[in-house]
Amino acid sequence: MICIAINLYGIEISLQILTPVITAFIIDVIIHFVKFQKLTIPWGAIISGMIIGLMSIRAQALYIPFLTAVVAIISKHVIRKRKKNIFNPAAFSLLIVSFLFPREFYLNHSNYLLERSSVYFAYSYLRLNKWEVLIWSTHCAIGFASSMAIIVLGLLIAYRARKLNLTLSFLITYASIFTICALYVNQDVSIRLLIEFFGAGGGLFFFTFFMLTDPPTSPLHNQNIYGVITALMAFILRFIINPIQFLLITLILMNALVDLIDIKLIQLSNSIKKLFRV
Repeated sequence: MICIAINLYGIEISLQILTPVITAFIIDVIIHFVKFQKLTIPWGAIISGMIIGLMSIRAQALYIPFLTAVVAIISKHVIRKRKKNIFNPAAFSLLIVSFLFPREFYLNHSNYLLERSSVYFAYSYLRLNKWEVLIWSTHCAIGFASSMAIIVLGLLIAYRARKLNLTLSFLITYASIFTICALYVNQDVSIRLLIEFFGAGGGLFFFTFFMLTDPPTSPLHNQNIYGVITALMAFILRFIINPIQFLLITLILMNALVDLIDIKLIQLSNSIKKLFRV
């Protein structure tokens, strides 16, 4: 994905990606050494830094990804419960920075909005067919490759991490909601789904496979329920909050509900079973 990003935006974009990775790595190593007096390779910090780098890939100023990485690692070590972080570090830090520096955040992501607008322009005014719009909306061949790479790699990671039920329940529910809405307003269903899923280089797939499935902040049990609720919340916030922040806010809110869904529902289920046995 990093190679695809460099192909899309040029070799100079590598600095925007490396800055949060190196920052997250150094800070996490220092904090871990201070706490446990031993050195380890913080793979979680590296992954968080890569996510931040890819999410802030259009940033003009390096302090945006740098500061985001700092907030991510600090939140990972400070906001904890039962010896694990409550919130996805990358999502939490991106959301905080977007509120602290709204002007820089929106300007840096202005192309995101233009990409989504270009899909409507292509379909409505240029009268391109659905597959031409798909290519248009995903930066031509390279963008389409980015989406496909995210899907293939994401499915593999979800399967290995035992999060396949979570990802599929989210995607199926999200697609079903937009299908129903498209039918209700007499829109072309296929183009509606192409816009939501493949717009902005497959950003929704990136969120689904690499952020929603974060092991410390996602449920071990009741993954289908978690995925459905996440999709419903994302849909609601999609039309209340700007298109940049709604997935981040959805993820943070669902992180806060993990224990409720993962533990309390099991306890409730066991209580009901005992009640019927009696």
